[in-house]
Amino acid sequence: MALALNSCKPEDQINLTGVIAFDHPEQETLVADGVTTLPVPVKIKGGADPDKRTVTFTTDLGTFTNNANTITIVAGSDDKATAYLKSIAQGTATIKATVSTFSITKTVLCTFSNVLSFSNATTETQTADNYSLLKITGHINPGTDASNRTITFTTDLGTFTNNTNTVAIVADVNGDAVTYLKGNVVGTATVKIANQNQTATKNVVFAAVNPNNIFTFGTIIDNIPADGVSLVTIPAQVNTSLPAASQSVTFTTDAGSFTNGSAAIPADPSGNLKAYLKSSVVGPAHVSATCSAVTRTVTVNFVPAVPDYLLLTANGTVTNGSANTLTISIAAKRNIGTPTPNFALTYSVLDATGNIVGSFSNGSVTDQNGLASVVYTPGNTTYRGNVTITVALKNYSGVSESINVLIN
Repeated sequence: MALALNSCKPEDQINLTGVIAFDHPEQETLVADGVTTLPVPVKIKGGADPDKRTVTFTTDLGTFTNNANTITIVAGSDDKATAYLKSIAQGTATIKATVSTFSITKTVLCTFSNVLSFSNATTETQTADNYSLLKITGHINPGTDASNRTITFTTDLGTFTNNTNTVAIVADVNGDAVTYLKGNVVGTATVKIANQNQTATKNVVFAAVNPNNIFTFGTIIDNIPADGVSLVTIPAQVNTSLPAASQSVTFTTDAGSFTNGSAAIPADPSGNLKAYLKSSVVGPAHVSATCSAVTRTVTVNFVPAVPDYLLLTANGTVTNGSANTLTISIAAKRNIGTPTPNFALTYSVLDATGNIVGSFSNGSVTDQNGLASVVYTPGNTTYRGNVTITVALKNYSGVSESINVLIN
């Protein structure tokens, strides 16, 4: 080398001092856990040509942050290039740094640590929807004896994938034990890992779920007659990314009943489903729908079920006189279902020439079965012959029925 340098012109000769040097040439130590890294900085000669600013690092144990045993780094404006070494094996690593044709070496002692830790010990946030999973990794020395490689996870809020608050996992060859946490209650979980006589804890914050990310209601058309048969359709759309077992909705109501009872309604492959509510009670029905621990509410309204027609039943004759009466039985009917109760009625009676004959008393409103009655008295009249008695709904005069009665 000296001969080669001396062959150059004096102005082309290089001062070898400071061409490349480790910041820390002494032997250093590294925890061999496959996670911890050791910075290995080198400094090159200031003012080096651009083609002499690239430093190549190699190691015979472990890898650099590119997961390879060789990495190339261009020195920055401070004339430094830094590689980062990690290892999962014990031993002595020889690190070589080369710039141009100049190389230097140093050693790093890689040793196992017996410290139990989380791969991510920071506080994390998870949605409290009971299906989203947060990966939690506990780490031990990869060289730990096979009989002592079990890491036990516990939590005071939520559950792991075994649906309990405790799970034991055997660490893999890298010293990692992995489980997943889920929950449906908003709050902060303290997650603890334990191995032999060591423990470590971290926090996981369960945040309120956005209900729209679970399911939504479709368009609901209510104001349906409360006849016990007519149905309010309540459509829902479930997020198809939910676990298959969670793609159903359970409906409850404080008025009326659902056609499927209290059973959960599964969504179709597109996430769609429908519930059908019927009621015999006029007014609002407050509906709760639950899917994957998320409950949403909606109010639907039922209106009076107006009778479509009336049926009248009575004896065909009545004797003249104030002491004589005729009871008329009335049945209010619907084409679908049963009419709402408490409909008031009006009554009229006319003879063949259009004159009023007699009077009515004790008229009742319709009951739960649509039944009512009224008493007709012809009174002391000189009229003999047929009269037409007409009964109509008080506020729905178009719904009426007539019957002929003979006064003798």
